[in-house]
Amino acid sequence: MESFTKQAFVAARAGEREELSTSLGEVLTARIKASGDFHTTVHRLVAELRELGHDLWSFDETDDSQTWCPNWERQSGPGIVVVFSPNAVSVEWSSEAEGARKSDMDEA
Repeated sequence: MESFTKQAFVAARAGEREELSTSLGEVLTARIKASGDFHTTVHRLVAELRELGHDLWSFDETDDSQTWCPNWERQSGPGIVVVFSPNAVSVEWSSEAEGARKSDMDEA
């Protein structure tokens, strides 16, 4: 998963970032489908993504879905939003936090 660092996403252009998101989603989907325990595997994958520099926090969790995204309270800039389900994982780049972060710096 080394090619999916946060720095790789930040440095990528929009089209490349979309390809990275799709590829990461495919890798994560394969790992989820190969696992025996959905929730345990999600937490393991999130830990791996954090090691790659992604700021991920649990946003929502149900029996068959988990959504992880950057921390919106203490914004760390743009990042990935990952929605896990037992049959598919979607990854999207969110730049929403970037504008808020710059505004916070302007106020300081």
